[in-house]
Amino acid sequence: MKIIITSQPEAAVIALNEIQRLDPGARGTRLSHEMQLVSLNIEPSTIKPIFIRHMYEVQKIIPLNSDIQELVDLCGLLPKHLPYTIHIRNTGDEVLPQSAVCEIDFKLSGCGYTKDEANPQTALSLVIHEGNIYAGASLCESNLSNWNGGMHRFKRGEEFISRSEFKLREAIAVFGADIRDARAALDLGAAPGGWSSVLLDCGLRVTAVDPADLSDSIKSNPRLTHIKQVVQKLDLNGLGPFDIIVNDMRMDMAESCMITEGLSEALAPGGLIIMTLKLPKAHWYKKTKSALSYLGHKYTIKGARQLFHNRSEVTVLGAKR
Repeated sequence: MKIIITSQPEAAVIALNEIQRLDPGARGTRLSHEMQLVSLNIEPSTIKPIFIRHMYEVQKIIPLNSDIQELVDLCGLLPKHLPYTIHIRNTGDEVLPQSAVCEIDFKLSGCGYTKDEANPQTALSLVIHEGNIYAGASLCESNLSNWNGGMHRFKRGEEFISRSEFKLREAIAVFGADIRDARAALDLGAAPGGWSSVLLDCGLRVTAVDPADLSDSIKSNPRLTHIKQVVQKLDLNGLGPFDIIVNDMRMDMAESCMITEGLSEALAPGGLIIMTLKLPKAHWYKKTKSALSYLGHKYTIKGARQLFHNRSEVTVLGAKR
């Protein structure tokens, strides 16, 4: 079996090693700085990765100039009642003509399929590499993401504060974090306020902790309370309980985990944490697994992934035990 996996370029070796821990015989070939073609002997569904952003099973390899009916037939594996999209990536200058994409869509529409590029549930994934199309049709859930290559894109709102906003929005989407009933949040190391802004947009009351100032765009929000001090000196007396605690502090991974673990009592039953683990210069996988084990004393880890908007970090979702 062959799959194509996507990761941050600097995590490519670690991403392949995640598969090789389950399948020592797995072998990878670089297609681009972020993509690898992996031959393996296990079911992709058994892989629960941290550093793989997106993956799909390659079911057909066909020449780029082939009749697109082969791709239409491949979509016959997908359930018609679920909306689909077509994901296309190129490793070089060769491209699939837009006319071919339109023809695929036309034929699928005639067969009863509905396209939804914003919220698809299935995908026809195509990677164009050295004159061939590496094609697979699968559920987006199996691909780890419903975005092409796991590259979640968000538009900047009028009150955009910082790029960090995208990290939290992506985490909520990828992990399926249900915060619809959440009312109160604690934002650790909040300045300049990107994550607080996202939480305010979701309707929560936010207690933001940071000695630095917050953006003018949110500081007057009546649902925002700003505690101007370092997190290490935070006195929770009279605060909480919180439904969610978020932590994007630029801090050593171990110290950040100790602080988050120590705040579990401030969470309401079943409350969530979303935090980023800042990766060290070496031993990313080992250090990340150690941090997750430590957090596991107080939290059930629901997800841990290096997401598209992460850089040298991993985002974690946990729920209070």
